[in-house]
Amino acid sequence: MKAKWFFGKKQTALDIIQDVKVLIQYVQRQVEIGKKIHPAKMQATSTDYELYISDLIIGNNTVSLQINENKSIYFGYNTFNYIVTKNTFFYENVDKWLNNFIGKSTLVSQVAEKQRNQFFKKQGQTIEELNQFIQNDFLI
Repeated sequence: MKAKWFFGKKQTALDIIQDVKVLIQYVQRQVEIGKKIHPAKMQATSTDYELYISDLIIGNNTVSLQINENKSIYFGYNTFNYIVTKNTFFYENVDKWLNNFIGKSTLVSQVAEKQRNQFFKKQGQTIEELNQFIQNDFLI
């Protein structure tokens, strides 16, 4: 049985996988040097970049944002939607939870090279497995 393609064409899915590979390599480089990389210049900036890994799976994509005195929380739901609030009480509670979660995670930016390499190796393997899965028209 021939696979049905969500993207209409097999090549579209393969192109997206290639883009994800490039993105993972981009993130890995930033993690290694601990600095954001300017995407157009591909040069390190002065902005710090930290990545923490955890074995815990969280069921949301919460972003805590503070710029000067302005604080807000972006809370993802239903895949592509999000709620944003500047409610101070809510911000403080979510920020406390995020900091606690980070405290129980492993910093891999510029340190913990073994864990960092294992993490990115696993990402690469997952991407390659998906690539092979698509190449073989979903046949295992």
